[in-house]
Amino acid sequence: MPALGVGALSSVASTGVQKPMGNGLYIKKGGCVCEVETDGKRLLFEPADGKVLAKYGDGLYLKKERKLYDGSGLLLGPDSPFENVPILGLLL
Repeated sequence: MPALGVGALSSVASTGVQKPMGNGLYIKKGGCVCEVETDGKRLLFEPADGKVLAKYGDGLYLKKERKLYDGSGLLLGPDSPFENVPILGLLL
């Protein structure tokens, strides 16, 4: 998603009413928080109330059953699909 800049998120976030954060995938960039959704063909960004993410930095977050997950440990954590690829540990 390198083409998605701060300006795109801030314009999306300022155009509508922000809904509270429920279960879902969220992206935070430059203080703006949007829920990431799909219609099966493209990604859609809907403004969300980012108070839950206020103490966290920019990034991609998953909220599920009142728990918030960030990307830490995604590649090399205990549930990594790459656990049997030892060279990744050296590269990352």
